[in-house]
Amino acid sequence: MWEGYDDHGGSKPYLWIFFVLVLVVMSSIFFLKPSISSLPGTEAPGSKNVPLMSELIAPGIGDALYLQDGSPGFWSVSREEDEFAVSYLDADGITMWQHIARWSDPIIRSQGPYLIMAEFAGSQVAVFLNNVGLVFEREVSGIIRDVSIAETGEAIVALTRPLEDELTIRSYLVQFTSGGGDGWEVAVLGSEILRLEQAGDGSLIGVLALHLEGGSARTTLSAYSRYGARLFIKDFAKHPVDLAVRMDGGVIAIAVGKEIRGFDQQGQLIWTYEAGVDLKHLVYVGRSVNLVYAGQRKTLFTFGPHRIIGVLGEAGKLAWQYRTRDDIVTVTQSAMTTNVLICTDKRVHLYSHDGNVRWTMPHDWGAAATVATTDGRNYIVHAGPTAFLLRSQ
Repeated sequence: MWEGYDDHGGSKPYLWIFFVLVLVVMSSIFFLKPSISSLPGTEAPGSKNVPLMSELIAPGIGDALYLQDGSPGFWSVSREEDEFAVSYLDADGITMWQHIARWSDPIIRSQGPYLIMAEFAGSQVAVFLNNVGLVFEREVSGIIRDVSIAETGEAIVALTRPLEDELTIRSYLVQFTSGGGDGWEVAVLGSEILRLEQAGDGSLIGVLALHLEGGSARTTLSAYSRYGARLFIKDFAKHPVDLAVRMDGGVIAIAVGKEIRGFDQQGQLIWTYEAGVDLKHLVYVGRSVNLVYAGQRKTLFTFGPHRIIGVLGEAGKLAWQYRTRDDIVTVTQSAMTTNVLICTDKRVHLYSHDGNVRWTMPHDWGAAATVATTDGRNYIVHAGPTAFLLRSQ
């Protein structure tokens, strides 16, 4: 049965190299094709579903920096060099008022009718109300690390204050009332505060921090009541990524390493989800129990990372997932809807809370776009100095 076998075939290794290359190319057809788990593909589901787009007069100055739901309208912050324009737009994208200020490196957060702006590593804080404009602006005693604001206007500022011993870090949470008056202050000893988040009504405050002690560091998650009383503190060995507080204050979710954990107000672990990706961001969808995470994964057979958006249900179970090789520019949600809009550098997709695609639209805005909605149907888009209104049909 071995007649005709050429035992000199091994002297032609280039044939084996050729066959290996053929196998790699053929396998790449499978491994390199775009993949979206249980969702429809990235092609538009039909022109009748694509939203109507009209151009708007862009608010502010220069390029858009921040765009978010400010029910019933939109918050917009744009930038040109060191000048920032804070604007409030109505539901049709028309500018109602504008405030110009000079900042170096601002932190911007908003919830509903309030927006807070603070200078990172500085001392200035400003709070705005949608139907008023600037409510108050003041200087704090310390170096600002992060800020948060509730829908009811209570502002929390995380800051550090220098001590004589430069190796000791002393951090604080400082509260201001909706009118800018002094509230409570809590010391967070030995921790560098990384992220701060409030429930919609300010009933629960989550703090993600790095605890430094004896030359070592560990991640801590702590929770406080609206009156500044600490409810619990948890330690983690894994590196911190982000945290999110559900609108009703029922759950604090934290991303550490490639894992997401959910805790109740007493600090009890209620669920854990192994994402298996390099996590980047967490956010709750409106007033629902759904949690959105963003991350990326590199594989052996791809030339670039997969960007992944996942949605977890109430018990931390994966409800649906979106995967793409496009750069994800923004993931948009609103307190008034459970829809999720995913904007990449090539397409915009609108999904329902259960992962059904409502519409998909290609675009040429690139990575400069910011998108926001108030009702989950109509969207404002700022792409560089240009603005659009998308109306769902």
